[in-house]
Amino acid sequence: HKAQLAALEKELAELKGGKPGSGKQTDVPTFEEWVKGGMKIPRGRAFLGGTPWFDERKGERRSPREVYKMLYGGEKPPVIKPRPRPNPSKGRFPAHWGAPPRIQTRDLRPLPGGYGRGSSTLAKWIQQNLAKDAANPNRGKSENTPAKPQSKRPALSPAFSAKHPDGSYATGELLVGVEKGLSKEDSENMMAKVIPGLKARKAMINNTILHVTLPESTNVELAMAKLKTVKAVRYSELNGRVGIQPAQPGRAGIGIGQPRPRSSNGRFPDHWGTPPRIQTRDLRALPGGYGRGSSTLARWIQKNMDLDKANPSRTKGKKEPKGNVLPKKISLKDAQGGFAGFTGWVTTINADGTWDRRQFFNQQLRPIEMQGKLTDAQAKAIQATMTTAQIEKLPARLGNFHGANPHVLTLTHGEKQIVLNLPPGAKLPKPLPGGKLIDTDAFALVAQKLMTLLKNDSGPKFPPGVVGRPALKPRR
Repeated sequence: HKAQLAALEKELAELKGGKPGSGKQTDVPTFEEWVKGGMKIPRGRAFLGGTPWFDERKGERRSPREVYKMLYGGEKPPVIKPRPRPNPSKGRFPAHWGAPPRIQTRDLRPLPGGYGRGSSTLAKWIQQNLAKDAANPNRGKSENTPAKPQSKRPALSPAFSAKHPDGSYATGELLVGVEKGLSKEDSENMMAKVIPGLKARKAMINNTILHVTLPESTNVELAMAKLKTVKAVRYSELNGRVGIQPAQPGRAGIGIGQPRPRSSNGRFPDHWGTPPRIQTRDLRALPGGYGRGSSTLARWIQKNMDLDKANPSRTKGKKEPKGNVLPKKISLKDAQGGFAGFTGWVTTINADGTWDRRQFFNQQLRPIEMQGKLTDAQAKAIQATMTTAQIEKLPARLGNFHGANPHVLTLTHGEKQIVLNLPPGAKLPKPLPGGKLIDTDAFALVAQKLMTLLKNDSGPKFPPGVVGRPALKPRR
């Protein structure tokens, strides 16, 4: 044991004294001595990548002082501890940083903060957020998150809220129709006199429709009432949103309104009449579950729904006006195409039984050549034929001919219009007796009845002065 202890003490003394074989560099020259000796590399030293005189990372030559430190030791570079990454369960980055950039470069580099590798765009975004966090240590803490400001708008009336559920329109916005010839600024100034703080965000259709935002001091109900006092304002309405509303008591389905009434000959009930022909070009949700359409159509639907609610008997069968012998106006246009256009005859029978017949060339109508009035028997015969043919169920277009110079017959019954295309010079097909009428046979049945009924030279003879009386021609 004494011999082993002596050997260990001798080895310890060699280590402290720096003798050869102790693992410590011996005879280390000073920097000046190393320079005078020719700045030689000690034997047995090898370097990865080539010579120690060139820094491949920076792409530049090292100084003698830097090489001396590499060979014989010196100040060690500081160790940069990576920033602890956030909990992976909560996302790759802190929540208060928001979403990373969607569009990034395609390079790959180490990311700051110990976030692995990524693009230069992502590295720049991370570095910006790290700098903001360093400048404000309280950034991102929940207790410092500002509370969402509460709306200061006045409450809506219960009747208005029931008619327009929350979420079916944009709060604090209106669509306002104004007169023609006004600029956006003029209309905004006029409306701001009754509603201070009102702003026009967008103007449409030659500045006749404005999308406006309301101040916090008013709501849509009060604003619509105030805008009625502005002379240049034609109407104001809600900026509707499309969506499935929650189910309400007394309504069918889940989130589905009451089933809308369907008419036999169109999209809307018959007693509403014809929708407006001239409409605005915007698109919004229509009331009553009628899908989407223009603001003009929405006002027309709402008006008819209000009238139906005020007068429930309005939806019942509409009585014909006194003196009418037919429920609707009927016309038959027989046109033959040619080199110069379409020529032919058009026969019109009004609801009161009066009728006339004239020629036409393209869009130009000739003077009336025949006119008269239906007898009760004739009116009943026409009504019976229309019922048999079920004219309201026929499609809008019939016939398979698509060539040049067609023979076109157009039957109009009220708002319903049916067009039959035939080859040039082809006669109207005769319906087969017995069996169920097809669409072409039903059209031909009505057309033949009208042609035969109003002829002078063939068909039944009518009392003189009633049917077939030539129209008076003006003197030249």
